[in-house]
Amino acid sequence: ALYAYYAQIYLYVYSWALNLDPPRCRIKREVNLLVPMSDGVMLSADLYRPRNDRKYPVIILRTPYWKRDPDHDYPKIARIFASQGYAVLVQDVRGKYGSEGIFEPFANEEKDGKETIEWAANQDWSDGRVAMWGF
Repeated sequence: ALYAYYAQIYLYVYSWALNLDPPRCRIKREVNLLVPMSDGVMLSADLYRPRNDRKYPVIILRTPYWKRDPDHDYPKIARIFASQGYAVLVQDVRGKYGSEGIFEPFANEEKDGKETIEWAANQDWSDGRVAMWGF
């Protein structure tokens, strides 16, 4: 309970510091969702979204550095976006951490990214609008 309290406080502080609206909603996280690729490989992702069952625009972050890496703050970034009314999918790229396949830098990123976008756009929690964030 104390962690949840502090999590809400930091969302307010970050929202204020970034000149965003105050957090609009509480967040839930679903871990290790498996996103199927057309060649049968499954890519692991964590989903952060508002706790209600409405549909939201989706922001995808794909990384070779682990989706929960504290040095890159992906969970914190995802929670900030989710508190503003987005569903945020943070995904390990092919062959890294929870994702299957062989990691070959930049070889599969375009195809896997496109298929992840299509998958996310068709989920129950998505309103069909999808963006990617990061490099």
